Amino acid sequence: MDAPDELSRLIAPGAGAEGSGAEAALAALGRIPEARALLDDAERRLIDEARRQGATWAQVAGALALTSRQAAEQRRSRLGPASDEGKRAGGTAAGAEVTAVRAAVSGLVDALDADAGWERRFPRAALARATLRAALPAPPGALLDLTAQALDDVAGAAPARLPRPVRTALDRLRRATREARPAPRKTDALDRRPTAP
Repeated sequence: MDAPDELSRLIAPGAGAEGSGAEAALAALGRIPEARALLDDAERRLIDEARRQGATWAQVAGALALTSRQAAEQRRSRLGPASDEGKRAGGTAAGAEVTAVRAAVSGLVDALDADAGWERRFPRAALARATLRAALPAPPGALLDLTAQALDDVAGAAPARLPRPVRTALDRLRRATREARPAPRKTDALDRRPTAP
């Protein structure tokens, strides 16, 4: 039975053996939590699939009639981790990816704090450190944007001049950020619609 049929079965008054009138309506109301859980699971799976296929948070927000990408990220976060079915199919919980990025940012901040010579060796050190510190408490979208900016800021640092703990922390953050952001889809320059790769 597909989701719309299942939802209809759950919420239709008189669909069960409840009788009719108020009794049937109350019985149908009692099934609303189950119907809501089905909708939440469908929404979670569709958001995760759209993101895996390259949709931006702004596009997800538009599809859900939400006003911002942040609202879409918050909605996804409230829906909870990916279902077991999604995990078996190779899906990941958005929360786990964000947690990994946040942990990697924290690790890089710690490594930079332990490197007393960082700011003398690298002119954009103070900016990168401030950006990373701002990223730590930020919501998921801002976390990823600030992290990308900080990585751009440190891109000019010669790896050979960085201490091993800083290089290791940078590599970990780059990996976590790549895993948290879906690969961009190719677009047609004239109309910005996704095209086949």
